[in-house]
Amino acid sequence: MFVGGASGSTSGGVRLSTAGVVLAAVVSTLRGSAETQLWGRRIATPIVFRAVTVIVLFVLMYGVGAGGLAIAEHYGGERDTLMIDLMFEAMSALATTGVSTGVTPGLTAAGKLVLCALMLVGHLGPLITVYALQRRQRSERYRFPDEAVRIG
Repeated sequence: MFVGGASGSTSGGVRLSTAGVVLAAVVSTLRGSAETQLWGRRIATPIVFRAVTVIVLFVLMYGVGAGGLAIAEHYGGERDTLMIDLMFEAMSALATTGVSTGVTPGLTAAGKLVLCALMLVGHLGPLITVYALQRRQRSERYRFPDEAVRIG
């Protein structure tokens, strides 16, 4: 459910092209290339940054939603629900797939509200993210000097 369909489809989750761009960036980095390359073509660095941003925001929303659902069910629930079931429900709601493990009717009102919020974010989130990332970027009048940062 994390990776949805193609760019023009109505499926939920992260688009297949977005996941492909990030995967191509990882492979290019492992090969020692300074730029992202795929099938003899170069992918512009701003596109790679946008793809990584979309995935990070999706994972962040999923973590917040699954955590909120777990808190709502831990403190207000009458029965113990497995965390894996709550995580599945959260991903299903965020990706707007409609698949369930069957625990949704037994959730608390707060848990159901969390799922509703995840569905709303999952439905509107990609549109808002694409709009925010696609708006016209102004060119900088100056550039900062490069800094070597140790990664790892």
